Amino acid sequence: MEIESFPPLNAALNGLSAVLLAAGFVAIRAGRRRLHAGLMVAALVSSTAFLACYLTYHAMLKGHVTRFPAEYPAARAVYLTILISHTLLAIINLPMIVVTVLFAVRRNFEKHRSLARWTLPVWFYISVTGVLIYLMLYRWFPPKDGAAPVTASAAPRSAALARATATGELRRGVLVFTPDVSELEADPEQREIATAFTIENTGPSPVKITKLDSSCSCLSVEADSMEIPPGGKSTVTAVFDIGKSTGETEKSVYVTTDDPLAAEVRLPVKIRVPSLFEITPNITEWPLGGSPEPRTIAFKVLREKPVHVLEATSSRRQVTAKLETVAEGREYRVVLTPESTADTLLGFVKIVTDCELEQHRQQMAFFAVKAPDNPK
Repeated sequence: MEIESFPPLNAALNGLSAVLLAAGFVAIRAGRRRLHAGLMVAALVSSTAFLACYLTYHAMLKGHVTRFPAEYPAARAVYLTILISHTLLAIINLPMIVVTVLFAVRRNFEKHRSLARWTLPVWFYISVTGVLIYLMLYRWFPPKDGAAPVTASAAPRSAALARATATGELRRGVLVFTPDVSELEADPEQREIATAFTIENTGPSPVKITKLDSSCSCLSVEADSMEIPPGGKSTVTAVFDIGKSTGETEKSVYVTTDDPLAAEVRLPVKIRVPSLFEITPNITEWPLGGSPEPRTIAFKVLREKPVHVLEATSSRRQVTAKLETVAEGREYRVVLTPESTADTLLGFVKIVTDCELEQHRQQMAFFAVKAPDNPK
């Protein structure tokens, strides 16, 4: 059954319940108890069928709600008043209906009549207003753009939603994000690199971007439009400040909207900056109390253009750093020697090169004197 069929079906079941309730009231006033009982059972079945369809419909909407068109402010106020009273009375009256029916089944007609004086008119009001809600929302006050009042449906409403399952697209509610992941290859010479995500609104109502954020201050984000009309698009641009970054890193763009199914969407940005140098190991360690023997850091130039290491300086006077050339402009080593390993120690070696890229001119390698890790 198509989701669009549920609203008119729900209205029809509510209308049927109202007619059966009215007929049941007339029958009991005429003293026709059997007819009254039959009509009231039919009304109960009709209302139960409505409740089942109503719950199924909203489960298919997956959290989406219907919105009364903003073009009719006065009618919207009346609609909301009816809707609120309808909903509250339905919640309150449901257990009362069950108890009223139980009194009749147990042939306790005195209590049945006493409670029915309240449950019947409220039940009738709920059924009638259920029809009114449908008429106001779907028939009397349609959106001026001709779109349906439902913010989203469980089924795709456009070719864009049908495409949303394809690789490279992400669907959240009525929004389609392209791409779902941005993968960038940067040049070490670049200071920054930009990427863009397209957000397409496939729904019948505008969607607002309420917030843009990122997982790091090195990633700035902005949108060319903070409100996306039905069928429209917005482009979110993310600019990554490369700085001294090398290797592979992943950051995130966070887009928050007023679409319930796209309240916050994370869009990964994967950046790869080719390394200019290889430093191994990145951290040199001595065990606490162990032998203070020399240890070597290897420094290699990975790109074709040569880079010369000019100096290597230890941040701690307790550890000396001696620079040695293996291949001029291509490979070097730094020999680290601690005076003692009696105390814990943490420091770094600053390696200064003649690289023309200022942000990559200085490199660092770390060292430590530490207690051995506890065995598991």
